[in-house]
Amino acid sequence: VYAVGPYYAHAEARKAPGLDGKVERDSHGKEVRYPVILSSKEKTIARKVVIAFGQTVCGFDLLRANGKSYVCDVNGFSFVKTSTKYYEDTAKILGNTILRRLASSMSIPWQIPYQDDDPPLVSTPSGKVMELRCVLAVIRHGDRTPKQKMKVLFNF
Repeated sequence: VYAVGPYYAHAEARKAPGLDGKVERDSHGKEVRYPVILSSKEKTIARKVVIAFGQTVCGFDLLRANGKSYVCDVNGFSFVKTSTKYYEDTAKILGNTILRRLASSMSIPWQIPYQDDDPPLVSTPSGKVMELRCVLAVIRHGDRTPKQKMKVLFNF
């Protein structure tokens, strides 16, 4: 589950490699994931995780078993990979969150409606061109090599 603020959660599922030791991958070598619709209880869980950890962008693992859902791992700051809808929704939520937080100190009315997706056009001698308003970067830390996990079975 990928939560952005207390009211937005995006979920994907994958086949658990613990079942047969195999990970399903697509033609690009990425792990295959499937869309998931969260129940109202699971959405409440997502909200509680965001609030409990005080983290606006938060990823966590949800295990469904015997008709119940359990949080089994909180990964912290993480984003969905290759989901245009998630990126667009997240950009709007974070943009509004930033505006709301800065509004009082910068005398900006925070109720400003979110701007259209069309970039602003600026008149120049050679015609109208798009204006770059800002650049945002999300920088990930460390080595992103796959985890080297070892599976051990014990027989007693």
